[in-house]
Amino acid sequence: MGARSKNLHVFCLSAHSSHLLQPLDVAVFGPFKRYNYSECATFVKENISKADTRYDMARIACKAYLKTMSPWCIVSAFKKTGVVPLNK
Repeated sequence: MGARSKNLHVFCLSAHSSHLLQPLDVAVFGPFKRYNYSECATFVKENISKADTRYDMARIACKAYLKTMSPWCIVSAFKKTGVVPLNK
Protein backbone atom coordinates (compact mmCIF):
# COMPACT_ATOMS: atom_id res chain seq x y z
CA MET A 1 0.00 0.00 0.00
CA GLY A 2 1.45 3.31 -1.07
CA ALA A 3 0.82 6.81 0.21
CA ARG A 4 -1.96 7.31 -2.36
CA SER A 5 -4.09 4.48 -0.99
CA LYS A 6 -4.01 6.10 2.47
CA ASN A 7 -4.84 9.60 1.13
CA LEU A 8 -1.49 10.94 2.32
CA HIS A 9 0.03 13.92 0.55
CA VAL A 10 3.65 14.92 1.01
CA PHE A 11 4.19 18.66 1.08
CA CYS A 12 7.72 20.07 1.06
CA LEU A 13 8.63 23.64 1.87
CA SER A 14 11.47 25.35 0.09
CA ALA A 15 14.60 25.84 2.18
CA HIS A 16 14.82 29.17 4.02
CA SER A 17 11.22 30.12 3.21
CA SER A 18 9.35 29.31 6.42
CA HIS A 19 9.22 33.02 7.33
CA LEU A 20 7.16 33.51 4.17
CA LEU A 21 5.15 30.31 4.13
CA GLN A 22 4.45 29.89 7.83
CA PRO A 23 3.11 33.21 9.08
CA LEU A 24 1.85 31.77 12.36
CA ASP A 25 5.45 30.95 13.33
CA VAL A 26 6.31 34.64 12.98
CA ALA A 27 3.60 36.33 15.02
CA VAL A 28 1.80 33.62 17.01
CA PHE A 29 3.87 30.54 17.87
CA GLY A 30 7.14 32.42 18.41
CA PRO A 31 5.59 34.85 20.90
CA PHE A 32 3.69 31.95 22.50
CA LYS A 33 6.99 30.16 23.18
CA ARG A 34 8.52 33.31 24.66
CA TYR A 35 5.50 34.04 26.91
CA ASN A 36 5.33 30.40 27.99
CA TYR A 37 9.03 30.36 28.88
CA SER A 38 8.65 33.61 30.80
CA GLU A 39 5.64 32.31 32.72
CA CYS A 40 7.52 29.08 33.53
CA ALA A 41 10.53 31.03 34.80
CA THR A 42 8.28 33.16 37.01
CA PHE A 43 6.53 30.06 38.35
CA VAL A 44 9.84 28.38 39.21
CA LYS A 45 11.09 31.49 41.03
CA GLU A 46 7.89 31.80 43.04
CA ASN A 47 7.59 28.07 43.80
CA ILE A 48 11.21 27.02 44.23
CA SER A 49 10.50 24.25 46.73
CA LYS A 50 7.24 23.04 45.17
CA ALA A 51 7.06 20.29 42.57
CA ASP A 52 5.13 21.37 39.53
CA THR A 53 2.09 19.43 38.38
CA ARG A 54 0.39 19.06 35.04
CA TYR A 55 -2.24 21.49 36.32
CA ASP A 56 0.43 24.11 36.95
CA MET A 57 1.81 23.60 33.43
CA ALA A 58 -1.68 23.85 31.94
CA ARG A 59 -2.32 27.09 33.83
CA ILE A 60 0.99 28.53 32.63
CA ALA A 61 0.36 27.50 29.01
CA CYS A 62 -3.14 28.95 29.19
CA LYS A 63 -1.77 32.36 30.22
CA ALA A 64 0.61 32.35 27.24
CA TYR A 65 -2.13 31.06 24.94
CA LEU A 66 -4.53 33.86 25.87
CA LYS A 67 -1.83 36.46 25.17
CA THR A 68 -0.99 35.18 21.69
CA MET A 69 -3.85 33.21 20.15
CA SER A 70 -6.23 36.06 19.44
CA PRO A 71 -7.81 36.80 16.06
CA TRP A 72 -5.88 40.08 15.99
CA CYS A 73 -2.53 38.28 16.41
CA ILE A 74 -3.39 35.70 13.77
CA VAL A 75 -4.45 38.32 11.20
CA SER A 76 -1.35 40.39 11.96
CA ALA A 77 0.80 37.31 11.34
CA PHE A 78 -0.48 37.10 7.77
CA LYS A 79 -0.06 40.84 7.26
CA LYS A 80 3.46 40.85 8.73
CA THR A 81 4.67 38.15 6.33
CA GLY A 82 2.82 39.55 3.35
CA VAL A 83 0.46 36.60 3.03
CA VAL A 84 -2.67 38.68 3.24
CA PRO A 85 -5.95 36.82 2.58
CA LEU A 86 -7.54 37.77 -0.72
CA ASN A 87 -10.34 40.28 -0.55
CA LYS A 88 -12.70 39.13 -3.29
